[in-house]
Formats: sequence, structure tokens, C-alpha cells
Amino acid sequence: MRLNYGYTLIEVLIALAIFGIVFLGLFATVSVVLSNNIKNLERNEAISILEESLESVRNIDFSKVTDSYLNNGTSNCTDSLSKCQILRQIRNFQKCYGRFYSVSNISSDLKKVKVTVCWKERGKLQEISDETILGKEE
Repeated sequence: MRLNYGYTLIEVLIALAIFGIVFLGLFATVSVVLSNNIKNLERNEAISILEESLESVRNIDFSKVTDSYLNNGTSNCTDSLSKCQILRQIRNFQKCYGRFYSVSNISSDLKKVKVTVCWKERGKLQEISDETILGKEE
């Protein structure tokens, strides 16, 4: 009488195949989660830059709030991004952002300032913008 106490080669190979399939699924899930996490961090940083930019515009003398004064020679957000005007540290890498201001006069005492922040995410241009209205202080 012969006793079998081990696994056959076929059983081991099937177990390894099942483990491999499960591992690949977990790896894909972790990859998607990390990718979305990085995208959210980049977007949060862009929002932070946007808020800082709007706040700094509110602290500038009303007469100096013009396109030419605020944009430092850039013609649009993509131009600003190509010059890497803003460089921020996100986790372990540096990320370039561009910023562009658009100023329009509502009246002699009011100006509307639109700030656009842009960045590249996997080769695609991403933008976020917001506006504020400035009044001339008497």
C-alpha cells in the first residue's frame, strides 16, 4: 500500500496560475489608485496656485493691474507653461505649472481679473481658472 502525502506538479502549477492572476488584478488596481492619487495632487496644487494668484492680485495697486504687468511677457497659459514659470514639488518629483492673467475693465473703478493655471498631465493640457473683481480704493 502506497501513501501520497504531497501535491502533484499539476496541482502546484494550477495554484501558481491562480495566484498569478490574482496578483495581476491587485497590481492593476494599485496602479490605477496611485495614478488617480497623483492626478488629484496635481489638481490640488493647481487650485492652491490659483488661490495664491487671486490673493496676490487683490494686494496689487489698482492702477498696476494690467495684462502686461501681471503676465511677465507671456501671451497665454501654454506660453507660461513652456517657460515653467511655477515649479512645485509634488511627492518626489517637480511639476511645472503655467499661469496667465486676463484683465478687463468693467468701468473706470472696476476691473475683472481672470486667472488661468495650466499644467500637463500625461501629455494633455489641463486648465483651471477663476475670476475676481477689483474695485478702485478711494
